Amino acid sequence: MTDTPQRAVHVWSLKFNANDVLLYCRQLEAPVDVRMVAQILGIKVKELPKPCWAGAARRADVRRALWVPEDDSEIRKRFTIAHLLGHFVLQPKKTVFVESNFQGRGEGSANQFAIELLMPKALVVASMSDLGADRKKIAEAFQVSEEAAGMRIKALWETL
Repeated sequence: MTDTPQRAVHVWSLKFNANDVLLYCRQLEAPVDVRMVAQILGIKVKELPKPCWAGAARRADVRRALWVPEDDSEIRKRFTIAHLLGHFVLQPKKTVFVESNFQGRGEGSANQFAIELLMPKALVVASMSDLGADRKKIAEAFQVSEEAAGMRIKALWETL
């Protein structure tokens, strides 16, 4: 699928949640390709050696980028990218995001966005019917930490 800057700019005039972004980016299977999601949304993902922060993002006109530490595990990078995408989507007027510990104002909603982007409800429920509520197997299937998988399973289990 090709994407034009014009299409990516249009996205930011809409109000999206994680599920909307997944549908827009045609990410309907686990594991979600968060780098592809970023690309479709017109955001460049870059890795930097040993930064003093957990993640950062910048929006300037139609240019958007986010940075993750290159030394982080791929699972950690995936969460950081999803979290920063949450800031882009949920706070469309904010221009700079710098993360040190993913806590503070606006962080809870960005964390929730990341969880829902990486582990969409429908896909997790379907996986649970195949794999059970085994957090290790779910974590492997969705390429997330066991802790994140356990929290998502618990939250979904309570709503089923």
